[in-house]
Amino acid sequence: MKFGQLVAKLFSFSGASSRPPSSAVGSKDTPGGGNASKGQELRMMMLTTPAGKAGFVATDEYPYVFGVVMDWPLKEGYMTVFSTSFGTASVYTTGSFGIIGGERHEDSKAAAKAFVRQANLYYEEAQPVAEYPYPRSDHVRFYLLTYDGVHMIETTLASVMNGKSDYYQMAVLGQDVLTKLRKYAERKIGNPSK
Repeated sequence: MKFGQLVAKLFSFSGASSRPPSSAVGSKDTPGGGNASKGQELRMMMLTTPAGKAGFVATDEYPYVFGVVMDWPLKEGYMTVFSTSFGTASVYTTGSFGIIGGERHEDSKAAAKAFVRQANLYYEEAQPVAEYPYPRSDHVRFYLLTYDGVHMIETTLASVMNGKSDYYQMAVLGQDVLTKLRKYAERKIGNPSK
């Protein structure tokens, strides 16, 4: 199965329960727009909170980057995968889906840390930015949350999907975070006590 097909399959929620997991972002009854606006608010919060304020300091394992925000285009809107060196793992869309709290699940936590470790390898290539728009609908954007501000890398969706992007491995690790979060959420839906 090609990478793009895997993303489409994993992000197709037609087989999921209509009841969101207990860690889903917002609800339809949330004042101010429900899940869509909550996911976008969380995204902006992650992008605008400085490392020190969030408790992150450079380490040997994470010398430049403490978090990653990956924006991936969907048929309608965008998916954002967020990870930190602490193992924080979340996914939300500009639509009505989101999962937060993945760091409570060891698989999601490990995937998040691996994603951020990989992002540290691209620090020198990333460009500092002060604005955080979503990418064009045919691009994938990685915002690297660094100790000296936010840096950005962008690549075409086609090059990621066919494995030719220089940032393919980073996209694969971001996808792994999504996969682990989805499995975690499905278990929570099936057994809310876990």
